[in-house]
Amino acid sequence: MKELLLPVNKPTLPGYEAGSPNEVQDSSEFQRVLALNRRDWEAAAAHNDLYLRLTAAFKLPPGTQTLRLIQASALADAHDQRGLLAPVRVGEGKTLLSFLLPVVLLGIKRPLLLLPAALVEKTWREFKELQKHWLCHQDFMTRARFDSAVLTYEKLGRDSGKDMLVERRPDMIIADEAHKLRNRTAACTRRVERFMIANPDTVFCAMSGTITKRSVRDYWHLAFWALREKMPLPRTEVEMERWADALDERKVDAFSRRAPGVLMQFCTPEERAAVEPKRTAPLGRTQQMPVFQFSEKLVAARKGYQKRLRDSPGVVCSPDKNLDCSLVIRRLSVDPGAEVQEHLKLLREEWTTPNGDLLALPVDVWRHARELACGFYYRWVPPPPVEWVVARKKWHWFVRQILAPDGELYEDFRGLHLDSPMQVALAITQERIANPDIIRAYRDWEQIRPSYKINVVAEWVSDATVEFCANWAKTEGDGIIWVEHRAMGEKLAERLNTGFCSTGGMDAKGKTIEDYAGKTVVASVAANKEGRNLQAWNRNLVVTAMPTGSLWEQLIGRTHRMGQQADTVYVDWVAACEEQDRGFQQLMADAKYIQDTTGQSQKLLYADHV
Repeated sequence: MKELLLPVNKPTLPGYEAGSPNEVQDSSEFQRVLALNRRDWEAAAAHNDLYLRLTAAFKLPPGTQTLRLIQASALADAHDQRGLLAPVRVGEGKTLLSFLLPVVLLGIKRPLLLLPAALVEKTWREFKELQKHWLCHQDFMTRARFDSAVLTYEKLGRDSGKDMLVERRPDMIIADEAHKLRNRTAACTRRVERFMIANPDTVFCAMSGTITKRSVRDYWHLAFWALREKMPLPRTEVEMERWADALDERKVDAFSRRAPGVLMQFCTPEERAAVEPKRTAPLGRTQQMPVFQFSEKLVAARKGYQKRLRDSPGVVCSPDKNLDCSLVIRRLSVDPGAEVQEHLKLLREEWTTPNGDLLALPVDVWRHARELACGFYYRWVPPPPVEWVVARKKWHWFVRQILAPDGELYEDFRGLHLDSPMQVALAITQERIANPDIIRAYRDWEQIRPSYKINVVAEWVSDATVEFCANWAKTEGDGIIWVEHRAMGEKLAERLNTGFCSTGGMDAKGKTIEDYAGKTVVASVAANKEGRNLQAWNRNLVVTAMPTGSLWEQLIGRTHRMGQQADTVYVDWVAACEEQDRGFQQLMADAKYIQDTTGQSQKLLYADHV
């Protein structure tokens, strides 16, 4: 997968001229992708009765359900291509797809369904209901067989899960919520990758409403496992990186971004002409200079690639249409209190938490800012020994100087491509870092580190945000209050005399979030953002605005989905610090990238913002 396919030296396409090395060049892999068959499954589904024929083929006599057009098209593509990449948005019926895929693909004996742990019980309940309507694979018929045919991403990623795929020997892997496999360095992803390399005939079907976050890298390997030589991306990692450098959201600097180059051939001649460089009026005897709106060409390249992706057999994307139910997103400004503001100032200027801990990475600053915006911070009980604190601070100081772009040692170690404290430590053990002061700080910290075990408790400094959320629940009516932190969830649930649904979507008494049936409830984002049908509610309050567009798409889709009876769904978000506003700007940029490259309408973009 990693060998380089050499680029073609001369232009082979009409209208394309080889340009700067800093643009995507023509190659045999590009030619392969360009030549792939195209089909418009939406147009085809509108002119035939595929969904009726497949419904008749797999429905039981007493069954009353009917396949949707997108479900029928996905099943047909999976059958014809022996694999499936389905960026299908929330509420489009992925559970039924998971249920029927091993039935439709004849000869499948050992299907394996990959799921987040929080969705196992919900999926089994829904599978039992589906058994009344549809033919069922033998491995999904009883709870015992279901449990043996299901593997959670969490179990697969543990040390004890390293051999689970080899032991089960699946001939089909169905990855629901497949964005859990985005990170190729994660243990569960590496284990799936090793299995697919060793067993290339295994059918792989990936489904997710948020298959990408900010890069085509997020799903490149998923497309390879599912479609192999039919994937609408380069099969080599080197060339994929070049495409990503041109298309991704993560490259925000126009001067460091790779130009689309040959990728513009995915656009029509009219689309290419619309973004051709314009020329200024002559400046005396000076040569005319091109005026170029890079963002326009980027959008055109993304949309051209999107059409190539969506038209590829084996890829079934949700149709580009919005729900009849409108969506309103409102920013609600909150003053978290003077003491919180002082702590935030110290955090921003000195990267120091209220309990005196020196942070190493900007992401840590953002994480602690989100806590303080809620009105609390975590402190350690009992306090650590002074020697332990000094060693930790010294090590974190060096890590920050190495990793932060403004750090004193950043340029010295930039060539090592380090991006985390663990990688800095690994570079020391591999003797790639020879600085004696850094080595000494690392060894001192590693020696004293086991002597103290961190135990955190929430220290509240202001109830301003808690009271604001409580007042929202009283004035807006019943809704879901989404929280990131357990401390905030428990405090709000107590204040409102309701449940806090966390692990497994259940509260402390074992009551599921669905059991609250539209009443005010506090919900953990991590535990409930995926796979849950929460259309009984149409009002949401997000206490901390997580800066990731794909995560917001999942969260909003719990209530703004097919079947929602309300005319309008409201999603309010709390802005208690500047970090939350900057995070919201980033997630809007994420949503624009996802919509431009996959064609999935992003709720953040078509919502009315107040």
